[in-house]
Amino acid sequence: MIRGLANYDLGMASDAVSLEDRLSQSARTGELLDVSDETDRGITATAIRQLLFGSDAENIDPRGVRLQGAHITGELDLTDVRAAAPLMLHQCEFDKGIKATRAHLPHLDLSRSRFPYLDADDLVCEHDIRLQGVRCERLSLVDTNITGDLNLNSAELATAGKPPLNVEGSIIGGDFLLNEGFTASSDSDDGTLRLLGASITGQLSLKGAELTATNGPALVASNLTVGNSLFLNEGLTASSDSDRGTLRLLGASITGQLALRGARLTATNGPALIADNLTVGNSLFLDEGFTASSDSDDGTLRLLGASITGQLSLQGAELTATNGPALYADNLTTGTNLFLGEGFTASSDSDHGTLRLLAANITGQLALRGARLTATNGPALIASNLTVGNSLFLDEGFTASSDSDRGTLRLLGASITGQLSLQGAELTATNGPALYADNLTTGTNLFLGEGFTASSDSDHGTLRLLGASITGQLSLQGAELTATNGPALIADNLTLGESLLLGEEFTASSDSQIGTLRLPGTSITGDLFTRLDKVSNTGQDGLVLDLQSAQISCDVVLALEESLTETDQSLYLDVDGLRYPFMPRRATCSQRLQMLRVHTVEYAAQPYQQLASVYREAGHDREAREILIAQQRDLRRRGDLGGWFRRLLHRLSGAFIGYGHRPFRALGYLAGLCATTVGLVLLAGALGLAVRAHPNTGPCSVAESIGLGIDTAVPLLKTGGGKRCEIATTTGWGQTLYLGKYLLTIFGWAFATLFVAGYTGLVRRNN
Repeated sequence: MIRGLANYDLGMASDAVSLEDRLSQSARTGELLDVSDETDRGITATAIRQLLFGSDAENIDPRGVRLQGAHITGELDLTDVRAAAPLMLHQCEFDKGIKATRAHLPHLDLSRSRFPYLDADDLVCEHDIRLQGVRCERLSLVDTNITGDLNLNSAELATAGKPPLNVEGSIIGGDFLLNEGFTASSDSDDGTLRLLGASITGQLSLKGAELTATNGPALVASNLTVGNSLFLNEGLTASSDSDRGTLRLLGASITGQLALRGARLTATNGPALIADNLTVGNSLFLDEGFTASSDSDDGTLRLLGASITGQLSLQGAELTATNGPALYADNLTTGTNLFLGEGFTASSDSDHGTLRLLAANITGQLALRGARLTATNGPALIASNLTVGNSLFLDEGFTASSDSDRGTLRLLGASITGQLSLQGAELTATNGPALYADNLTTGTNLFLGEGFTASSDSDHGTLRLLGASITGQLSLQGAELTATNGPALIADNLTLGESLLLGEEFTASSDSQIGTLRLPGTSITGDLFTRLDKVSNTGQDGLVLDLQSAQISCDVVLALEESLTETDQSLYLDVDGLRYPFMPRRATCSQRLQMLRVHTVEYAAQPYQQLASVYREAGHDREAREILIAQQRDLRRRGDLGGWFRRLLHRLSGAFIGYGHRPFRALGYLAGLCATTVGLVLLAGALGLAVRAHPNTGPCSVAESIGLGIDTAVPLLKTGGGKRCEIATTTGWGQTLYLGKYLLTIFGWAFATLFVAGYTGLVRRNN
């Protein structure tokens, strides 16, 4: 110091020199110099700098320069300083900032100090940098290399125009701690916290931190690498109005878990969390009160292509999206489970839907039990081509609604190794299907019962399972389906490995012209069990069940005959092409025939032939013939037989030989014709019109008259009566009877021919 100043200045200079000397002495002994309670606490930054590399540096104790409570004047410039001893400046106040660019320090501790800034780009620290409780505008630690921890617990950072904390490209060998009330705010376009490309060997923790950003993201940590876990939980709050989002973790790699439990994220113009191509070596937790909201077109939570080795949990989370999806996770991969239940709620009015899991791969189970999804313009769940290694649960109070013409739940081409359960779920669709699951594959069962409800006014139906393949059973026991303009169930070409159950309070209604329940081309390895007493269709054709060309490998339990006979006669089925191997249970033959005659949309031969076939194979030939006769009657009533002549022949076939199934009826008619003819000949004899043939004369005997009658009516039998007796034609009555004999002969030939044709045809069918 310069001596010879005024007394006041001398006193101040003396005190300052004294504090410098005291600090120098403390540095040599390694003791802490605490001047917090002293009146004059001022010391120059230059004096501190000289202790680190000046002439006194060789005498510094290994514990370093330790000062507390001082007021440091001037800028502390440690640029390119290679210090041999640690520097600890606790609770100190700086009137200017600190520069430590390219400095090499064993240890740096500025805890609870106040200073405008710290510029320490390219700093190398052999141990820790401790900045707990500091109050400053900004910290720049770009490309630093810290062997130990970087600790900013309870720090408060606030600045304008620049990021308050920038550790871009830095390497931290220990933990990076920003807990215990850490706060940071900025209006910089570059964001509030910048950790781009940073590498942290330990954990990164922002538990309870508060991040505020006006023009940039609150956290920019793309390509971040963390060797342990990343904690953004325990009340962490982050907000931003940047179109680049609030938290950015694109391409980040977290070896441990990533936890945002209880965090609250708010985004105005960008996503609340952008973590596309994120890699997490353990689990990702976004639960226990986690909330996120955004009005960005890019969605609220973005996890496109993310890879989670453990589970992803959003149990109880609340996601709100105005213009984009609430969860955007196309091509997501999880090593175990994805949980979106226990009060999980998500809403969006985006055309892209509320939850997006297109082509996601979930190795474990996907559970949305009790979740509530709301969509205005897009589907509530888009999970086409989803792969689930276990089961998919959308049950236990799960609700979803949408007015999108693409439907509420979209599972097109999804593959579920386990079961798919929507037990007790409630699906509402205004313009599209409630469940759109064409080409769905499940490894076990599909449950849509126990209080499951679904409604839609879409032309495409309420439930769509076209081409779906269910290895187990499909159960809609207790389900309630409502459709306004389309079918309640569309399951064309469905394949079932076990049974289809449509009973026990199952209800369905529709006004579609193509039916309420559509199952054409369905292949069922197990049983078909249906009840239609609570299935209705108010359309023009009243078609309630379409089973065209369906194949049932076991029993067809159509417990619908009773319901059809007890309810509106305008309900119709289409069973043309339905095939099954056994006689139907819980229905008599007459009940099944009643169904085919009265409650099918139009005449078809195959349903009768199929029914007759199973009865015949079971040894019930009489019932089989009754079925085939009923078929011909239905053909005459509703089928196309051509012109009046063919219809007449068909009617005569039925009357005389039971359409070939009752040939002995023709034999009876022939016997009646024979008796009638004999009676007429006897009457002619009584009237003197039956006379012996030339050369004999006189009336015919009774025996001769009977022989004439038999020869006339049964041409195949020749008794000789026709040669011995004939009808006299000398009178008008005689001539009439003579001509009538030819007509009777024609009838006789006709009945005999019908009997022979019918009998031989019946024998061929029986063989």
